[in-house]
Amino acid sequence: MVERCREIVDRHLTQLGQKGEHPHIIFCTNDEMALGAVDAIQQRTTAGTGSADIAVIGVDGTDEALAVIRSGGTPFRATVAQDSQKVADLAVRQLLKLRAGEPVEVETFVPTTVYPIK
Repeated sequence: MVERCREIVDRHLTQLGQKGEHPHIIFCTNDEMALGAVDAIQQRTTAGTGSADIAVIGVDGTDEALAVIRSGGTPFRATVAQDSQKVADLAVRQLLKLRAGEPVEVETFVPTTVYPIK
């Protein structure tokens, strides 16, 4: 997934550059995709075809993502860490309510943490 995301981000940044556009932030729906985006940005910066001032944000709070963020010096600036145990507990409670014919909430808030919070 990391390699595929690197290719997609590289292609997209090339297309934007041809239009004279420059993104400031790339938000990825998981940390693996964010790592691929970081690879693409760093390769482009090293090759002199891109800018290192793009911030990348992921989701999941994986150990690898946290390590890259802590290391500094990369575009990976933050990850949204979800409590999967809490998500599973809430989902099961909602399913049990549905099964029992009880009304369920249309939306359920699950607290998250943004790492790093600065």
